[in-house]
Amino acid sequence: MSSKVQLVGIALAWALVGTLAGAAAAQAAGPVITSVSANNGSATAPGDQFAFDPNPATAWLGLDGNSGGVRPERLREFAAEGIVYDRGGGPWLDWTAGELLARRGRPTEGGEALAVSTGAGMIPDVTIEYRAYHGDYLSDPDFPQQRTKQQQARDMETISGYVKGFIASARAIHARYPSAIFEPMNEPWGYTTPQYNAAEYANVIAKLLPAVKAAGIPLSSIYVGAASRRWVTAMYAAHPQLESEIEGWYLHPYGPPNSAGENQGDGIQSLPEVRQAMTSGQNNIIVSEVGYCADDVNGGADCTPEDGEPSAAAARNLTEMLDNALPYHQAGWLRALIVFARSEGGWAMQLRDGTLTAQGQALQSFALSLHP
Repeated sequence: MSSKVQLVGIALAWALVGTLAGAAAAQAAGPVITSVSANNGSATAPGDQFAFDPNPATAWLGLDGNSGGVRPERLREFAAEGIVYDRGGGPWLDWTAGELLARRGRPTEGGEALAVSTGAGMIPDVTIEYRAYHGDYLSDPDFPQQRTKQQQARDMETISGYVKGFIASARAIHARYPSAIFEPMNEPWGYTTPQYNAAEYANVIAKLLPAVKAAGIPLSSIYVGAASRRWVTAMYAAHPQLESEIEGWYLHPYGPPNSAGENQGDGIQSLPEVRQAMTSGQNNIIVSEVGYCADDVNGGADCTPEDGEPSAAAARNLTEMLDNALPYHQAGWLRALIVFARSEGGWAMQLRDGTLTAQGQALQSFALSLHP
């Protein structure tokens, strides 16, 4: 290299150092107004400011029941497209309080599912149920509550028993998989007596959250169920400390893709209305189960006459719902949206042979538009 080239290189290097130093000084003093001319002779407005490109949008989509009987390579395919959250689908990531990763030296079903899910790059969303949970959406006298000694002798569910089991499960999972998030019960409003008795659920959460904190599990990883504005305010009325203790919420906003209201069943656009009642955790919300039932997929299993529709219509509704949810994520308060489900009857995104349904194709196309 000639001495002339070396001198030019040194001069350019010092010029760059001077530019960076000047930029740092300017940043310390405040924003710098700049005008940049384009090749076509046009110029930006004098008030334009220099700024760095923002970080790429974080992955926020997921599927319910991803790990249930699904080969790891299919999980990796979705994870590569930004569909990374993996919510429970019994018996895989739908745990019973007290369940651990292994028993007698052998992995439990939940432990195996977590290994598969996280190994494929997924973020597990683990629902932890009370021991007597049946999933039939009926008021349950065994819902955890304060008990008399006689009731405890009959082995009826207690709040302390659920909390102890939840902590045992969540602490073991968090220690091995720190990215995991947790839901204390699936749709608890369906199992209280009477149904939608928010105070009964609040009794559990008021005991659970301090125990979670004492166990060293981040409260921001605990997503408390919310069904409506009335549900949220009734929880606060029962235990006012929850107004500041809850750091995350989950909702299941079934309904038309453009429906708004204050109830969970009103659709995705009900979220802002419900969120208005939240005084903490309102910027850490997940939609952990949403979708549309196609009555021509898998025989339309589980579709009711009210929610069944052709697969093409379900796909259009899913796309519209995702479009309506995107601004919530961009605003920073919708952390994740998890579509129900991979292979659950007419709700399916993907069949067991790996074929994507029309809804699955719509979800994949939406994800690819965000992460090309």
